[in-house]
Amino acid sequence: MSGFSAQACNRAKIAAEFLEADIGFHMAIGQASHNAILLKALLLIRNLMQRWIGGALAVTGVQEKALLQHKAVFEALAARDAAEARVAMTAHLDEMAGHLDEEVHEALPMGEAMGFPGEATGPGVPITR
Repeated sequence: MSGFSAQACNRAKIAAEFLEADIGFHMAIGQASHNAILLKALLLIRNLMQRWIGGALAVTGVQEKALLQHKAVFEALAARDAAEARVAMTAHLDEMAGHLDEEVHEALPMGEAMGFPGEATGPGVPITR
């Protein structure tokens, strides 16, 4: 295998491992919250989260930012500082949503981004159902 191919495979493996850990982090918070509604909501959107996070990870530097943000959330939770945990998680979700928006809007028409292959929606595109 060429050096380039080996590097690409290694990056893909690292990204897949990070994605799994990222989902695990969010699920662990849901479980630790003892909030049945939050946990069920996370379980319901787990597959969507994998797609969303996977898309956001395609943006250069996002993995490193997410790791630092996860650390801030974890440290606030470990210190039992609910207010700081809320601030840290809100900042994390807001920033990652912004990266996801960048990636999705560049890659897919709106309908495909929402999971409807071949179906574009958005400004100027008539909705026919």
